[in-house]
Amino acid sequence: MNEPRHAATAISPAILLCGHGTRDPDGVAQFEAFAAALRARHPGRTIAHGYLELSRPSFAEAVGALYRDGVREIHAAPVLLLTAGHAKRDIPDALNALQERHAGLSIRMGRPLGVSPGVIETACHLAEHAAAPVAPAETCLVVVGRGTSDPDANGDAAKLARIVSERLGYGFATVGYIAVTRPTLGDALALVERLPFPHVVVLPLVLFDGLLHKGISREVHTFRSQSNKQWHVAAPFFTDDSWLATLDERIAETETGAAPMNCQLCEYRHPSLATGTGAGHSHHDHHHDHDHHHDHDHENVPLQAGESLS
Repeated sequence: MNEPRHAATAISPAILLCGHGTRDPDGVAQFEAFAAALRARHPGRTIAHGYLELSRPSFAEAVGALYRDGVREIHAAPVLLLTAGHAKRDIPDALNALQERHAGLSIRMGRPLGVSPGVIETACHLAEHAAAPVAPAETCLVVVGRGTSDPDANGDAAKLARIVSERLGYGFATVGYIAVTRPTLGDALALVERLPFPHVVVLPLVLFDGLLHKGISREVHTFRSQSNKQWHVAAPFFTDDSWLATLDERIAETETGAAPMNCQLCEYRHPSLATGTGAGHSHHDHHHDHDHHHDHDHENVPLQAGESLS
């Protein structure tokens, strides 16, 4: 159950942790543990969590429970690594609808974690922990992004690969994507196989264990059976807590209203920048473990992070 914890007063702003959701019980359990850890970091605050889809409580259930407890102001924190369609479109749409449904409710949405010092620190820790005890110059890094039609998220995955590789002194770095854009993970693995580096660290850009991380691990395992290299898959970001400081910063930004997103390269403002599926295409931009779609409005530009939804 998603129960608000220890509000200082009934009218204090609440924090809503906005997850994507998964059918994988390991992923759900890790998100629940993360929510508990964040409550411990913010004693005295009302902190609830909800999911966009697939898991419960839904956003509607979480917001409804807060509203019944007297909360009239919610600071929504997207628990997402990079900024793409869910942060720019799906979550704002869902929160807008819930705000309209509850009289007197104000919801202010923050921004995802992004390529921040805490995320970089976590990525480096995970890569180092996964790597073999050899000279970094003998190791190649493959960062795996979800893949999206939004150039911001794709570019951030490539940026993170470069930063982590340079910080750790790896011999080479590249990026592969699970869906929508190229190079695919298979492309990246095939490229690295032809390079003169005996060790490869694969770093999935996922916060929690689930079908995505397990699928990446399976694909690497299958490829490894035909390779002479040593392959190492890093754990999800959840296993290192350096990124929690960034989430604290995102919550603080939301409270002050200073949480700007980068909209200069937003596919929803500039449809010609959309990747892979045609200008302005608004269906899901990565593989999920389900068949469905959201109804999206091509004409409405989502509110920027940090703006009130009122």
